[in-house]
Amino acid sequence: MRNCSIMALALLVLTGCSPWKVTRKADSNPIAGKTSFGLRDLDWSSVWVDGVPEEAFLNNNSDWQRDWPGNKSTGAAAFRKAFAERLTGGPLTLLTAPDPTGNSPTLKPSIVELGTGGWNPAKVKIALQVIDAKGTILEEVTTVTKGEGGNFESRFAEAAGRAGENLAKYLQDRAN
Repeated sequence: MRNCSIMALALLVLTGCSPWKVTRKADSNPIAGKTSFGLRDLDWSSVWVDGVPEEAFLNNNSDWQRDWPGNKSTGAAAFRKAFAERLTGGPLTLLTAPDPTGNSPTLKPSIVELGTGGWNPAKVKIALQVIDAKGTILEEVTTVTKGEGGNFESRFAEAAGRAGENLAKYLQDRAN
């Protein structure tokens, strides 16, 4: 089993598969030459949880309602922290305030799907849109990650953190 895992990993590396999927790519690279980006908060407006819209999930799972705001906050913080840490020390930086010149693209992360997993890993799909000063979506990329072990909050934080790392890596790769 271990040899199969090593072979699968080697195949993944050799084939150049990335942990993200580009769903919209600009004709010319809107990230090339940019060194700073605005990062919006993680958007939850269209999330599906365990196969249903968030509202329906909460209506059908009253035991989740009390902890849900805290779980969302923990996941969003883990995403932002991992995203920022991946960029630390490199040529790309995140702005702490909007760019008044409009030269820095804005990054809009949105959580698309969340699988709570029960006793299994939590799974998240997060999209990242690159937006210009006019609000036009220039590019969009998604990543799907898992978090294992512990309670839901820790599994979700792990999955969201991995998503943050993946999407920051996309930004770094695209900036080159």
